[in-house]
Order: sequence, then C-alpha cells, then structure tokens
Amino acid sequence: MLKTMRGHILLKALDLLEESAYTTGDFLMAFLSSTKYNYSHLRNFRPKKHKTVAKEITRHLAVQENTRKNQQRIYNLLNKLSREGLIQKTSDKNGAKWKITPNGKAKKEAIVSALASALPIPEYKIERSSFFILVIFDIPETERRKRVWLRRVLKNLEFRMLQKSVWLGKTKVPSEFLETLNEFNLLTFVEIFSISKTGSLRQVN
Repeated sequence: MLKTMRGHILLKALDLLEESAYTTGDFLMAFLSSTKYNYSHLRNFRPKKHKTVAKEITRHLAVQENTRKNQQRIYNLLNKLSREGLIQKTSDKNGAKWKITPNGKAKKEAIVSALASALPIPEYKIERSSFFILVIFDIPETERRKRVWLRRVLKNLEFRMLQKSVWLGKTKVPSEFLETLNEFNLLTFVEIFSISKTGSLRQVN
C-alpha cells in the first residue's frame, strides 16, 4: 500500500513537470493544490465566535505545522528526483525552473504501466464508425488507477489523445466497454459523444 502511494506521488510530480517547467515555489503550489496536501483552509482561517477563538487558534497552528511538514516533503521529493536524474533545474530570463528529463519520462511510463497492469486491459474488437467519437472524462485523483486503465483502453481502441482527459476516434464504442465502466463505477465521470458531419454532438452513453 505504501509503495503504491509513493508511486502515485511520484507520478503526480512527473506529470506536472512534463506539462510545464516550474520554479520551486510554483511547483509547491501546483502540487499541493492537486493532491491531498491541500492547505486552502489555512488561507481561509477565520475565527467565528469569541468562545471558540482558543480552539480555532490551536487548530490554525496545527494546520500551519502540517503545511510546513508537507512543504518540506515536497522539497525533499524535488531533491530526490534531481539526484536520481529524473528532473533537472534549468535557468532562463525568468529564473531557475525544474523540468522533467528523458529518464524522468521513462520512469513515468514505467509507473503508468505498473498502475495499468493492476487492472486487466481488455482486447475489444475494433469496429469503424462513420462519425467521430469524442470521449471526455474527469475521474477523481483517488481513482487514478482506473484513469490510467481508461487511457490505455482508449489507446487500444485507436483513439487519439487531444488532451489527457479528451480523446477522439472513429471506433464504435463496444457495449462491453460501457459495461466495464459501469462495473468500475466510472459512468458518472465519463461522457461519450458522436460528432455528426454537421459538427453537432450527440451523447451516446
């Protein structure tokens, strides 16, 4: 379980740095806001009643300490990734920024493959569609393994990634695929549309 958690954290860090180069401060904010280490409640601290001020201050100080520890963990993570050659710091006119290396990209693919292998990747029969099919999904971070699985399935169905959560193809959506989405409790997070020749969208799931 701990190994899986570390894999998710490492994958999130490499994901962010593959999308863009970050200063240490910007990476800290991006990482914290996209994982469980979210400290927006710290910025929104407001004692409500005089009687609860002492309790609120105590909670506020605890949140501050927790935030400091999380920040230190992320600094340590960046240093570890740098020592392992997965990221590197570069400089331009805007200052020093972290970016992913080719070794980092290879490591990310290895993690993605490991996560995907935890769920079976079906070999659906490919049938061509006369219309383009658009698949859009927004799967929670807690279900990342299933999100990785979905991307692998769409790739096998010869869909093309427009964005990480937007895929386009001319393959009919297999009914077995929809059944599996239902079994994985993903139907509420996935939208599938067909695009007619006129450009209009029609939901198919």
